[in-house]
Amino acid sequence: MCLCPGEYEYYHYLQPTGTGRTDKYDDNGWGCAYRSLQSIISWFRLQRYTSHPNPSHYQIQKTLVDHCGQEADGLLGKKT
Repeated sequence: MCLCPGEYEYYHYLQPTGTGRTDKYDDNGWGCAYRSLQSIISWFRLQRYTSHPNPSHYQIQKTLVDHCGQEADGLLGKKT
């Protein structure tokens, strides 16, 4: 086990959708990997290794679709 000093943001399963709307995105039961990635990215941003904002679930899925090709077809917007 390794501990990394510094601050990070915790991402709860009812987070804003990232689409500019005020409703919440319920990823309870399937979104833990997305939230974990968001927390890791926030650590890099808060330590000033990057200035990129944290991606939404949709942005993470879009990146996977854009870079993985056919293997990721059907992923965008999917809740699994």
